[in-house]
Amino acid sequence: SGKVRELFFRQLLSGRDVCLKITNPVQKMVYPFAHELQNLMYLIGDKELGKCVVVDPCWDIRGIIEVATKNEMEIAATVLTHYHFDHAGGPVSGITVEGAYDLVRLINVPVFVNEHDSEPVRKSNGISSAHLRPTKHHDVLVLSAEGLRVESRKPSGEGALWADEDHKQWEAGKGVQMRLLHTPGHSPGSMCILVNGRDLVTGDTLFAGSCGRIDLGDSDKVAMWHSLRLLSTLPGGTVVWPGHAYGGDRSTVEREQRAGFLRSLSLEQWKKMA
Repeated sequence: SGKVRELFFRQLLSGRDVCLKITNPVQKMVYPFAHELQNLMYLIGDKELGKCVVVDPCWDIRGIIEVATKNEMEIAATVLTHYHFDHAGGPVSGITVEGAYDLVRLINVPVFVNEHDSEPVRKSNGISSAHLRPTKHHDVLVLSAEGLRVESRKPSGEGALWADEDHKQWEAGKGVQMRLLHTPGHSPGSMCILVNGRDLVTGDTLFAGSCGRIDLGDSDKVAMWHSLRLLSTLPGGTVVWPGHAYGGDRSTVEREQRAGFLRSLSLEQWKKMA
């Protein structure tokens, strides 16, 4: 159908929307930590269709499913921005944080993760290869009445052009367009999700006023510079939805170009600063 559908987009903050009901000793230990980390998770889908994907399900899987159910949405898949335990779940300091594994166990959905982070997710989470869907740069995850599919759409030109192309697809009734951008730096397989060319879910690549850590074992300072340069080509009005509420729970590309980490820096300037 050619009519414009309604995008379902919900941001979930630990301590505000999830991680509220403590029912076991592990939750009693990890919820305060989740609140401190200000983790943000997302439900993205088609309101009329009643289906959505969940981005970075972590800490409180039943709580996340409950929010979806209250909104009359069914979770069809999960997308992980990277493999770290506070986004994907998994072991930390002798405790296992709930995450993608628990979601798969409860509702049997596929897990989309960039190919460079899929092995760490499998190892740390114990998710079977059968449930993992490794993705490549510029794969587009499309959620429509026909179901969920991945299209490989190599872009023409810079961000503003392919953002426009995706938005036209959505407006033409072709389904929710989630372009999976490989943005290494924080982790080898970090990725951002451009939704319908208008909303950018950035995981730990970009926060309001800062970026994710690049001092970890498999982080890469130079790769992060390239990733931030890529994101800076998106239209200024693109809304940035980060993986943590450090500095705020949202921003815009224009604001980050002006005063954040999307401002124009040479690689030499970046190396001195980062």
